[in-house]
Amino acid sequence: MVTKIIAKMLGKKLYMSRVTIVGDIVGDNFVAEYYNNSLLKSLKWTLHGIHETTSTTKNVSTVGGVFGQIHEFKILNITKSSISFCGYSKPKAEDTLFMTNQMVYIPQKILKTLKNQEVSVTELDILFK
Repeated sequence: MVTKIIAKMLGKKLYMSRVTIVGDIVGDNFVAEYYNNSLLKSLKWTLHGIHETTSTTKNVSTVGGVFGQIHEFKILNITKSSISFCGYSKPKAEDTLFMTNQMVYIPQKILKTLKNQEVSVTELDILFK
């Protein structure tokens, strides 16, 4: 609750979604970002971005990978290498979303948070149709 109030006072959204294309055609990483107060909308945007990128990339060998991350706004974030105030936390490697031809990987942490936010199963089912 306090985090929501501080984020609103600072004009920040609660979640930052990021889709990264590693080693795209120009040789650099391409990053697209989306800010939202809804974790479900952030998840939808991230999965849509990953899907669009993987389905429209004609030469997969030029792309080193496509993955998504959802960063949460935190008042205080302490990691092994840094301390930040009122910024977005960097997810751990195991909290990275990705998609292959056979599967979609959504980290357990995101699904658990969605369940705690009382997102209905119907809303999650619509996500995958």
